[in-house]
Amino acid sequence: MPYAHVTQSHATKRTVKSTLILTLAALGVVYGDIGTSPLYALKEAFHYVSPVRENVMGILSLMFWSLIIVVTIKYVFFLLNADHNGEGGITALIGLIKKKVSPLHIILGVFGVALLYGDGMITPAISVLSAVEGLQVVTPAAERYVIGITVLILVGLFSVQRYGTQKVGNAFGPIMIIWFLTIGTLGLLEIVKHPAILQAVNPYYAVQFFVHNGVIGFLTLGAVVLVVTGGEALYADMGHFGSLPVRLGWLGFALPALLLNYFGQAALVIQNPETAHHPFYSLAPSWFQLPLVLLATLATIIASQALITGAYSLTRQLIDLHALPAIEIVSTSRNNHGQIYVPTVNKLLLMGCIALVLFFQSSSGLAAAYGIAVTGTMAITTWLWYLTLVNVKHWQVWLARMLLVVFVSIDLTFFGANIVKFMHGGWIPLTVAVLGTLGMEWYYFHTRALLRAKKVPFTVTQTFNTEVSSVIVFIDEYAHCGTKLLIGAAKALNAPYKLVHIATRPERVELLEYYLAEIGETVEIIESPSGDLLHPAVEYVKSILENSEGMVWVFLGQSVVHGDTPLLHPNGAALMERLQTLKGVVITRVPWVVETQPVIHLNGNGHHVVQIGTGQ
Repeated sequence: MPYAHVTQSHATKRTVKSTLILTLAALGVVYGDIGTSPLYALKEAFHYVSPVRENVMGILSLMFWSLIIVVTIKYVFFLLNADHNGEGGITALIGLIKKKVSPLHIILGVFGVALLYGDGMITPAISVLSAVEGLQVVTPAAERYVIGITVLILVGLFSVQRYGTQKVGNAFGPIMIIWFLTIGTLGLLEIVKHPAILQAVNPYYAVQFFVHNGVIGFLTLGAVVLVVTGGEALYADMGHFGSLPVRLGWLGFALPALLLNYFGQAALVIQNPETAHHPFYSLAPSWFQLPLVLLATLATIIASQALITGAYSLTRQLIDLHALPAIEIVSTSRNNHGQIYVPTVNKLLLMGCIALVLFFQSSSGLAAAYGIAVTGTMAITTWLWYLTLVNVKHWQVWLARMLLVVFVSIDLTFFGANIVKFMHGGWIPLTVAVLGTLGMEWYYFHTRALLRAKKVPFTVTQTFNTEVSSVIVFIDEYAHCGTKLLIGAAKALNAPYKLVHIATRPERVELLEYYLAEIGETVEIIESPSGDLLHPAVEYVKSILENSEGMVWVFLGQSVVHGDTPLLHPNGAALMERLQTLKGVVITRVPWVVETQPVIHLNGNGHHVVQIGTGQ
C-alpha cells in the first residue's frame, strides 16, 4: 500500500500577489463589523453624558486607547499567533488546551463560543438597522420603512452566503475600500478644521473623564466598547484568509481610517453639540448624506459578514471537538480549506437576526444587548489564551500573568459596564449562551458515554455470497476515531485492503500518517483541496473495480459519511447512492466512532455476514 504523495503544508509561503488578493478579500469580510462601528459608537456614548468638550475629549481618548490596546495589541499582535490547524477564534484555543486543563475551563470556553453565536445574531441586526436609520436624517418620513427595509436586506445578505467567502469577499472588498476611504476623508476634513482634537491621544483626558463623571463615566464604557466589537470576529475569521492578510488589512487600512473618522466626529460634536444625535452622518455635507446612507447600508451588509463567516468556522471546529453533531459543511474554495458555508447555521442566524430587529425596533435598543455578548466573549478568550501561553506555548508564567492582568482587567471593566443592561436586552445573548452551552455539553458527554459503553446508535448487518477480492477503507482525518474497527473488518475478510484518505484539509495529513505509523499501517492520499469527497472517492473505487475479479468491499468511515445517518451529510448520501450503482461493490457504513471489533463470519449457506455494533 504505497503512500501516493505528500500534500503541501498550509503554511507554504504565499506570493506577494496572492497575499494582496487575500488582503483585499479580508477587507470585504473581516473588517466589516469593526469598520461600521462609527455609525453608532460615539452617538451611543452621549446617552450617558452631555456633549461638552471635556466629555467628548475623554470619550475619544477611551476609544483611541481601546482600539490600540484591545484590537491592535491583543488581537492583531498576540492572539493571531494562537491558531489551531490554521483556524482562529475561541474554539481554536479550546482545541489547543482541551487535553491540558481542567474540564471546567473547557466548559467556560464553550460558554464563550455560545456567546459569540449570540453576537453573530446581534451584529447583522444592529449594523444594518443603524445604517438604514440614516434615512431618517435625510427625510423623517422614511422612519416607517426602516424595519421593512432592514429585514429585506438581511434576507438578501444571508441568501448570498452559499456562493462562498472568496466570492463574497472579492465582491465586498472594493466596496469596503471605498467605505474606509470615505469615512477617513470625512474625518480628516473635520480634523483639519479643528486640529486640537488630536490632543485626545493623551490618556490624561480618559482619566479626567472618570474623575469628573464617576459612576456615569464608568457606565459610558458600555458605549465605548462598541468601537472594538469586531475584534473577536477578526480572530475567528483568521482561518478564511490567514494571519498575514488580516494584519496587513488592519494596520495598513482599517485602523487609520477608523481613527480619522472618530477624531473627526468628536471635533464636529465639540463645535456643534447638537450633532451628537447623529455625528457620523453630520460629518457629510447635505448633498452627500443620501449617497452616504446608501454606502453605509452596503458597508453594514458587509459588516455582518465577519460574524457570519466566523460562525461557520466555529461550527466546524465544534464538530471536530465533538461538541456538535455533524451537519452539512460546504467547502467553497478549491485552494483554501478554511473557506466554508454551513447552511443550517446560516438559516438559524437569519431567523435570529430578523427576530431581534422586530423585537428591538432600533439600533439603540440593540446596543444594550450587543455589549454583553462581545465583552463576555472577549474576557473568556483572554483567559483561554493565557492558559494556551502557559500550557501549550510554554511561556514564562510571570510574563503570561502580566499580559493576563492587563488584558482581562480591560475586558472585565467593559463587561461590568454592560452587565447593568441585563434587563434592557442583555438577557438575550446570555440566555442563548446558557442554552447553547447546556446543549453542547449534553451532546459531548452523551457521545462520550456511548463510546465508553461500546455502543452505537444501531446495528449494521450485511449478507452476501460473492468472493471478496479487494477491500477499500475510507478513513477520517482524525485517524484515531474508528480506524482500528475498519482495519479489523478488512483483515477479518482475508482479502487485500487499502486505507484511503481524501485530503480536504492538508494540514491534518501529517497527524493522520503519524497515528497510522504507530499501528503499523500506511495510507493512500487523494488530494481534494476543493473539499469534494464525492468525485475522488467514486473514481478511486472505479479504478479498483477495473482490476478486480471479485467483489470490492467499501467501508465508509466518518470523514465520508457524517452523523448517525448519511442523510445528515449530502456528500455521504450522494456517495453511497453513486457507489450503489456500480456493479461489484458492497458498501458497509460504520455509523459511529467506536473501537470494538466487527463480527464477520460465514453462515450456514456460505454467505458472508457482517455485524457492527451492539445496538441500544
